Amino acid sequence: MRIFIASSGERLNTAIEVGSWLESMNVEPVLWNEPEVFPLGVYTWDALIDLSKNVDAAVFIFGEDDKIWFRGEGTMTVRDNVLLEYGLFSGKLSKVNTIFLCEGRPKLASDLEGITWGDVGKKNSAKIKLEKWINSIRTNNQKKVEGFKITDLNDAFQITLKNQKIKKLRIFAISTFKSVQMFRLINDISINHAEILLTRI
Repeated sequence: MRIFIASSGERLNTAIEVGSWLESMNVEPVLWNEPEVFPLGVYTWDALIDLSKNVDAAVFIFGEDDKIWFRGEGTMTVRDNVLLEYGLFSGKLSKVNTIFLCEGRPKLASDLEGITWGDVGKKNSAKIKLEKWINSIRTNNQKKVEGFKITDLNDAFQITLKNQKIKKLRIFAISTFKSVQMFRLINDISINHAEILLTRI
């Protein structure tokens, strides 16, 4: 399982620490500052959209990064681009697979009120909540795999490369003969039965 970890630059050390927690839970953390996240010559937003398709979940670190004026009073809030990226990943991966941890008590957008979050200041509690969250994702993914149907040959490649055990896979795809043959070679490794409904080009 790959999990993206995002934060402001000021919260990078916290993000790294959370990454070490995830590694101890047999998860591959993908930190926002890693070279693979933002390749040279690629727009930041496009890179994030691509990344959202190649991770299973995302963790955002919300901190007291910027001062704003709210109803006549100064208060500290989350960095705006971190909030924007949270919205992107929440839309792509679902709100269940996208969570946030708070460092301090930043002011949250009203739309996020009511969402349960973890306090990185309380490490033991945060680790327990993270592990429960990861286990719930694994359980849900296993249920989905039982009777899996997909509509994209590329997704099929990703599933088999991750060596997920699938009882039956039905693929509706438009592709070349060569790519289908390659897929058949790969799927023998991890799929007991695959039904490919194909239109060739």
